Amino acid sequence: MKPRIMKKKILTQLMSGLVSAMVLFTIAARVQAQYAPTSLDGQNGWNGGVPCVIFVNNDAGDESVTTADAHTGSQSWRYSRGYGSPGCGTPFSPQLAGSVGRPSSGASGDIAVVRFAFKAVSPGDGSKQNIYLGSVSRDERTASNTYLENTPSGVALYMFAPAPGNPCDTVQNTIATVSAGNWHTVKMTTLYHEDVSLDVTTYVIDAGQPGQVTYQSVSWMHPWRQCNGLPYVPGASLKFASAFDGDPAINGFYYDDVSLEVLKSSASNAAVATFFTSFELTPPADTDADGVPDAIDNCPNTPNPDQADADGDGIGDACDFSVAVNKDQCKNGGWQTLFRANHTPFKNQGDCVSYTSNGK
Repeated sequence: MKPRIMKKKILTQLMSGLVSAMVLFTIAARVQAQYAPTSLDGQNGWNGGVPCVIFVNNDAGDESVTTADAHTGSQSWRYSRGYGSPGCGTPFSPQLAGSVGRPSSGASGDIAVVRFAFKAVSPGDGSKQNIYLGSVSRDERTASNTYLENTPSGVALYMFAPAPGNPCDTVQNTIATVSAGNWHTVKMTTLYHEDVSLDVTTYVIDAGQPGQVTYQSVSWMHPWRQCNGLPYVPGASLKFASAFDGDPAINGFYYDDVSLEVLKSSASNAAVATFFTSFELTPPADTDADGVPDAIDNCPNTPNPDQADADGDGIGDACDFSVAVNKDQCKNGGWQTLFRANHTPFKNQGDCVSYTSNGK
């Protein structure tokens, strides 16, 4: 089966480089946004993309922030029927100050981390929705994908991948099936390469819970575009779409704690752009006031707006103090990631070895 795609001219001039003061200001402004319990369309940068601008073909209440249910806090976003287009007219999240894709595309970063929580509004009603990265030009979908289908036996999560031996076609792969009456979390992490066949997305469903599922696969989009001679499209937002236009029997899903992080692997996985919302009337908690909300901050008690994480362990460099305990840890450059017990770094390998021997 082959999902639809719109062949449009994309924006070729993209922002690049590491986080600047302007980018950090933009990030801080976005994560502090407040959401009123009305239509999400037009709130804090959410819109229907280009050239549609608005959410298309929605009935009243189909895409509203609501107090009816929430994963955290007291509000979430209910997305019901809506528009099923692979192009504009469906909900796009706010545009990031930086884009994500393979390095040669001019993208600001090469790692995308997508997170969201979801719950079926009415278990078993047949709702189908999908989540992709939104293109930089906000006129189509791109990169990694997750599909949700609310079946009588639970919510099925699946994705489309290149067909074996034929990237011009696609196959549907099942990720997991979860209960429809509960909230669930999804995390999608993708490192983009020059060779698009290596763009593996790691899916983690219900992280830290007894039923946690981890799944890996390459998404169909970039290989499909390459196979069909279409230009490479970086992403800079999230794009949601429904498979039903106006069917009153379809009630959709609640979404909450939605985020997109763009990281740069060549800069210790530093965050170059971040978006997060829990759709609250009150801004999300940010204990260390660094512009990154606690829910996605890798050092929630230590200011680190760049979110640098050299060893990729999920703990930011600003608070990841690994204390050297033996000389072997100091070898092969290991001393550069280690500290004394008082959190001071080492000058060189010899300094590290000396500390493991005499504590000085």
